[in-house]
Amino acid sequence: MLDEKTGALLAAINERCGEGYKIIEERELEERLAPRGGAERGEIRAMLSFLEAERFIEIRYAEDGLYCVRPLAEGKKYFEQERLRERNFRVRRRDEFLLSFSGALLGGFLGALFFWAVSLLWA
Repeated sequence: MLDEKTGALLAAINERCGEGYKIIEERELEERLAPRGGAERGEIRAMLSFLEAERFIEIRYAEDGLYCVRPLAEGKKYFEQERLRERNFRVRRRDEFLLSFSGALLGGFLGALFFWAVSLLWA
């Protein structure tokens, strides 16, 4: 799982590059990461190296603030897997809520029924 900045960087690369290699300026990447708190030059290089090591992207060359980058299949699948993970989390939370609610409702009904049966014995 990627942190917020690295995920935003991968999304920017996927969006900008499409299928093949594209040359991206470091300034473009800094602009894309600005809403997420920004990133410094060394930080972008470190994130790109991490993405390359994890086989999300392939870097053909990197020099003087220019990067020739291509997203790999794993990098594109990452966002699909994240959406699926988020959907599964929401479904699981809904199911947990429904089971808890049903259990509480059944427990309340059985408790009231037991109290009613005991009150018949005392009367």
